[in-house]
Amino acid sequence: MATKLKKRKIPKAQRSRKPVSQEQQLVTYIEKQEAAEEKRIQAILDKPFILKMDFCIEDVRKDLMNFCVEHGMDPAAKDKTVFFPESVVIDAYNQENLIIALKMQQVTCSDWLIGVDTHLYNYDTEEVITVPYQILLDGMTYGEVTNGSKHAKLERKGGFKTRWQGLEKELNDHYAEYKDRDLRKFKIIRTQVRMAGECYFVNYKMYQEYLFMQGLRSEGVLIEALNQLTKVEVEKGKLDYQLQPISEGLTTIPTNAFSPLLKEQSAAAFNLQKMIAG
Repeated sequence: MATKLKKRKIPKAQRSRKPVSQEQQLVTYIEKQEAAEEKRIQAILDKPFILKMDFCIEDVRKDLMNFCVEHGMDPAAKDKTVFFPESVVIDAYNQENLIIALKMQQVTCSDWLIGVDTHLYNYDTEEVITVPYQILLDGMTYGEVTNGSKHAKLERKGGFKTRWQGLEKELNDHYAEYKDRDLRKFKIIRTQVRMAGECYFVNYKMYQEYLFMQGLRSEGVLIEALNQLTKVEVEKGKLDYQLQPISEGLTTIPTNAFSPLLKEQSAAAFNLQKMIAG
């Protein structure tokens, strides 16, 4: 006896479903891709990046001083603050990750770990000693770390709190309070600083620009590229012959200065993908 096959019932909701057009499928796919991309970008902006730089204070001062001499400026003049172009500052600090992001205004940072080894020399005894210093700071901008903060206070010996005076002044106080040796006959010959900051990128374009500049640095052309951007600002009349801002509001290469190059890079990558796909 033949088995009677039961006819499968199709749910009413499924029977009434209209076929989705290819156009609608494409729109849905694009929307999902955009939502995933927005989520990825937001994850990057929410993520803290630990950026670092290692530099010698005396070497940095020498490079900045050389810039002043070459351009006929007196860095000690109190009536005018010297503006140092991006290429000068970034190169003085050895093109380290942190100084690139800070000088180009790509990040905001508030937590810092700072270590300093100060090497001192006694010209009478020809003895060299190293005085270490380390501190963890939070809730400060980079400007406050270097120049002092009006609101941030640190707990000192004895339990009382005083205002953070800026790294250089704090180091001088540290030397004065150093108990292991009498440092009065020693002179500082080298101050090596290691600085790490917990940083957040201000937007996704700045993150892209940071990565692009890392690539330029790897190729050995970062300073050359920055010099070209400075030259453009001079041609536009925004910087004078001493590379100083003509307008008080201008203190840096414009934000997103590398955007045209980033767009060219993206277009080139897109065309390459089309060639591969074709």
